[in-house]
Amino acid sequence: MKLDVQHLSFAYGKGREIFHDVSFSLTDGDVLSVLGANGAGKSTMLNCLAALLRPTAGDILIDGVSISEMNRTEISRHLGYVPQIHDSSFAFTVLEYVVMGRTPYIKSYETPSPKDYDIARANMDKMGIGGMEHKVFTEMSGGEQQLATIARVLTQEPAIILLDEPTNHLDYGNQFRTVEIMRRLVEEGYIIITTTHNPDHVFELGGQVAILDADGKIAIGSVEESLTEARLSELYGMDIGIARGTGAGHGLCYVVPASRRND
Repeated sequence: MKLDVQHLSFAYGKGREIFHDVSFSLTDGDVLSVLGANGAGKSTMLNCLAALLRPTAGDILIDGVSISEMNRTEISRHLGYVPQIHDSSFAFTVLEYVVMGRTPYIKSYETPSPKDYDIARANMDKMGIGGMEHKVFTEMSGGEQQLATIARVLTQEPAIILLDEPTNHLDYGNQFRTVEIMRRLVEEGYIIITTTHNPDHVFELGGQVAILDADGKIAIGSVEESLTEARLSELYGMDIGIARGTGAGHGLCYVVPASRRND
């Protein structure tokens, strides 16, 4: 599978462009983290990639076919989307919620087959929530809902997974577990695109990073080359240092104390 984003731009109405002339290509097992300050347009970009918003210019192709030529079902078979907020107005069980991922393969007058439920259960096991199939989704913790939502997306069997700030509202442990899940999905060959506020998570995921500034300009490159102290300090408007050689096995960011800024 190959995802090509070609000269993508977006603006709301006649307002200023949120982002401009974004181009990149990803293939199986690639990961791209989109990093930027609040309001920079990270979620807007992801919504364009998910075909939830129509870009004002450019194109998005999956294996050479523009998503503008695909219907919603065709897009859903290629691309899965994990939003920031998991809103379920009805008291579905976790299994019922996860099996909804089979919707692109089920006709409107059909119900999920035993095979569909087997796929859903396998992905629940994969996410470590196999024992929760009878639990009510709305009664789950935020971390459990995140795992269930990822299981539902995997049940779609897409090759491309978009995650909009997947660690938002999660405690430290669940943030780490979610990033580990993304790393594992990359190793399994999925194309992963995720937005984040946390550069430490970008270091942990590796691959490529897209840094979106407040003017809608984007810079894309490898994590190790792109995430520098100077660039992060400019992005967040404060002195950011990067600690190397830590037990984490990758760089870790910190705010430089005022007493050390002139060292």
